Amino acid sequence: MRLNLNLQDLPFLKLGETLLHRAKVGLHEIRTDNERRWGESANSPVKEARKDQLRARLKRVRKSWEEWLSVLENEAGWQRLFIGIYLEDAGQKWLVEFDNAVADAVLGTRGNEWHPSRMRQVKQLFFAHFDEILALSKVCKRLHEFLCNSQKGFGDDLAIWRKHPLVVFDVNGPLKVADQAKAGESLESLRKRFAIPHQGRFAEKLRHALFLETLKKCQLGSEPDVLQQIRDAKTEPAPGALLLGAAGLKIMVQRVSKNHGEWPPGWRKWIVPLGCDPRMGRAHSEAAKWWGWASESEIRVAQQGITGLTLHFFIQFLERSLRGTDKEEQFSLRSEFLLALFRANKIIDARLVLNWASLQRLDRASRDSWSIAHLSATTDDTSMIALRCADEVFLLEGTHSYGLRAFHRHFPIQGFWDRSKKTYQDRELRISPDKCPIFVRHDPSGNWAAKYFQELRRRFHLEWSDVEIR
Repeated sequence: MRLNLNLQDLPFLKLGETLLHRAKVGLHEIRTDNERRWGESANSPVKEARKDQLRARLKRVRKSWEEWLSVLENEAGWQRLFIGIYLEDAGQKWLVEFDNAVADAVLGTRGNEWHPSRMRQVKQLFFAHFDEILALSKVCKRLHEFLCNSQKGFGDDLAIWRKHPLVVFDVNGPLKVADQAKAGESLESLRKRFAIPHQGRFAEKLRHALFLETLKKCQLGSEPDVLQQIRDAKTEPAPGALLLGAAGLKIMVQRVSKNHGEWPPGWRKWIVPLGCDPRMGRAHSEAAKWWGWASESEIRVAQQGITGLTLHFFIQFLERSLRGTDKEEQFSLRSEFLLALFRANKIIDARLVLNWASLQRLDRASRDSWSIAHLSATTDDTSMIALRCADEVFLLEGTHSYGLRAFHRHFPIQGFWDRSKKTYQDRELRISPDKCPIFVRHDPSGNWAAKYFQELRRRFHLEWSDVEIR
């Protein structure tokens, strides 16, 4: 007997429109009833009313998570309501901190079991309040679990985040995203590539992180626009524990340290605007705010940058004062003498003393009392510089025919290096030659530099043979 094993095609299942309509109506009634009772849809009036009522009840109890939990557990779907409240009220004094205990109760312990709507709420919380969330690492972990172990939810943003979960949803997310920036990439392009919302704490931290990343990767000594942007926002917290200005200074100093401590001219002028004068010392509260991160060697590198800036300021004034006079030929040697001392690391500190007209020409950011003092009772083109050097040597130099004055162990002007006084009269710094241990006039022959080193050897018993005048 032969068996016919051919199967006939099964007929297509046909559901009548009436049957489908009844099912659709039934689902709509269930949804409407749920919304009426619980207000689960986003921005539903019922849900907003429940949230307001819950907020009012929480405000009436002591600010303790145990007491709050006793109130919350009596409210159906309280986790979503609480996250909604936190999204709107984070930072309010009455609201408990979103710490680990709160995170465990609100988020659960397995993000892969979330409904997509919970993911949407938590990612809003993450992007909106990022560094204000005490339990940020737990929030990141739950988001990782959803993205890596659950196939729930869909959309372009989820697809992007699933490719980069450990970049975006991380306690250092802004820094990690900024590190992925392409050369010259704009903030807008970077946000789009990683599906970062425009608003919120994460977006703000990303903006700051991109500033710092640009400064880190730019050519040494170049002055990208981000320097001005860092200066404008320098008191805002940067990603990490530093203020934005301090983070910018740290990048610059560390890059200069790798460059043998030689500051590019374009960078020296940004040291004070991004923070404060490093010569104030970290014991000073203002200096600690900007330089607390620095080691002793890094502080010295920063101080050298300021000293070099002050020295170059003076050289500009010296050139202006000698130009067109019979002493113009002195300029090259006088400026090279000062630069040679600087290159040989003989200059520890420098302070410029400017006449009123010159002082007024400086922008406010450059009128740093640690670098510049006011010179009164003098002409409009006279300026002076005081140098504190190695081996307890002090020098006074000035524009025009001011002779080079040198002192050992004791500087003749009391309190000058403490910056206790901001104005000096010309006569206070124009110390009589017979009261100067070393006084050298800038004679036209150019022998004055050699004479200075001879006198240094003879009077102070110091050998500065490592100073090379080119």
